[in-house]
Order: sequence, then C-alpha cells, then structure tokens
Amino acid sequence: MWFRIFGSIGILIGIIELYFSKQAFQHLKERGNRETPPFMLYGLWSSVAFGIMIILIGLAGILNKF
Repeated sequence: MWFRIFGSIGILIGIIELYFSKQAFQHLKERGNRETPPFMLYGLWSSVAFGIMIILIGLAGILNKF
C-alpha cells in the first residue's frame, strides 16, 4: 500500500517537473537573447529527463515492481 502512495506522489512530482520545464523553455524562447547562457538548454533537457525518470519510478511503485 505504501508503494502505491509513494508511486502516486512520484508521478505527481514528475508531472510538475515536466510542467515547470515547459514553462522555463517558453520563457527562454520568448525572452532569450545573446546574454542567455549556452548551457541553459542542457539544464532544460536534464530536468525533462529527471521528470520522466520520476514518473517511471512512480509507475514502478504503483505496479509493485520493486
């Protein structure tokens, strides 16, 4: 039972992470200029990867695959 609760929380956190990544990308696309750090896109991609990993771990928790 606890795995399902923590899995649901993990999925929620992963979805929120993907939402914030999308918001940051849109902000960067609208207001980015020459002074924007070139490593910003690497940070965005790593946050997307982190969000997907958290969702997958949450799904594994819900399905009791630990």
